[in-house]
Amino acid sequence: MKRSEYIEFKCRTRLAILLVAGILMTCPNLVSSLSLDSFYPYDVGDNKTEVSDDESSQPIELYVGFPFFNKTYSKIYVNNNGIISFNDKFSKYTPQNFNDSNFNIRLPLVSPFWADVDIEHSEGLNGTIVYRLVDDKRLDHKILNRASQDVKTYFKEESEFSAKIVLIVTWYEVGFYGALMDGQLKRNTFQTVLISDGQHSYAIFNYKKISWTTGTSGGGGDELTGLSTLDGKPAVVGFYSGWESYYIVSQSGTPAVLEIANATNVDIPGLYIFRIDGPEIDDRSYRVPGQSEAVKCYVCTSLTGGGCADPFKADSTITTKDSCAICGKTKGAQSGVQVVARTCETSSTGMSAGCQSASQGGASADLCYCTSDLCNASTRASITTALLFLMPALLLCFKKL
Repeated sequence: MKRSEYIEFKCRTRLAILLVAGILMTCPNLVSSLSLDSFYPYDVGDNKTEVSDDESSQPIELYVGFPFFNKTYSKIYVNNNGIISFNDKFSKYTPQNFNDSNFNIRLPLVSPFWADVDIEHSEGLNGTIVYRLVDDKRLDHKILNRASQDVKTYFKEESEFSAKIVLIVTWYEVGFYGALMDGQLKRNTFQTVLISDGQHSYAIFNYKKISWTTGTSGGGGDELTGLSTLDGKPAVVGFYSGWESYYIVSQSGTPAVLEIANATNVDIPGLYIFRIDGPEIDDRSYRVPGQSEAVKCYVCTSLTGGGCADPFKADSTITTKDSCAICGKTKGAQSGVQVVARTCETSSTGMSAGCQSASQGGASADLCYCTSDLCNASTRASITTALLFLMPALLLCFKKL
């Protein structure tokens, strides 16, 4: 390559990276929540809870007993305020973390997002809570097979698991109680899937969009934002046995629960899966952005040649680095020029495992992050959604251009 061509190449490459950075700077609200396509099936024809404040479903009788915290239950209720309960309805609208000293409820609870939900202004599917039960009496082999496979995917020891009951509960575009003006546009969409074979039980939490955390009545939420005020009580996420045993995620009952859709315990932002039949909840090592364990990553840029570009080939030009918080891979292009960088990030704050694509003004980029050793060798990470943001370390990779 002639010197003039090389200088032009470097300039175009720098422009591509800067344009990619511009994409990210102008899209600060692109987040890594789960897509609705990843939810279990739901529709307006499903069963609905009573459209009234703090109400519940009719009792859901289970054909197969559901083990939860070492006890087995045959009756479940879906409650409007983001909770599924066993044996009886649950109408309390002010959330409390299950480890609060004054928490005195004696009812087993599954809590994907306990907060003061308002569905009294629902229209069609919007603003409703729908549920469907699949079992030997209400067969849907596709759902049973999917649930079985999900368990086997994330719990390798369950290679023979076969789901007998699946309860799918979806809170679709639900608002918060006491919302006024712009607050009425704040909506949350999330889903819980309870799965059991009669011996082992699992819960999947899916989060598409969380825009508010706190109602105004008792919860102390702001009527325009749905966010907690100084003395407010944000939503609670976790499980409660009905006596002393409980489990809560780290953001539960704090303003940080607003970001629950951007975290995960299985490397897919917005998706969580737990085993819940035993004396303790198995959370598959729950992780939030900024708390990843140390991993080893490849570090290189395709500008230096060698095997850094796709398809990746480890050679003498490629280095590795230990003690990384998260591995990164960025592939950018502008006017036909492609650049690949594989990085070791020393902090994963604001980052989630997964990928996101973006384009603007002739520039495009794929940004991927992953959390296992040397995972950034792949052409594209196996995860399909992630937090998109400006990565300062990316620019450092090209500071010598």
